[in-house]
Amino acid sequence: MGNSNGLRSAFWAETPSGKFEELADVKTKRISKGNETTYKAKIKLKKE
Repeated sequence: MGNSNGLRSAFWAETPSGKFEELADVKTKRISKGNETTYKAKIKLKKE
């Protein structure tokens, strides 16, 4: 693989009602060939 000008990652979750809710839409930074990067996210429930 070669250099990356950045990527877009979208994260979704299915709710108990069966609907899908977007959690995050992240654009990554430029990554050079041979390098790695990690992205993390925390999810908080609106109600139990």
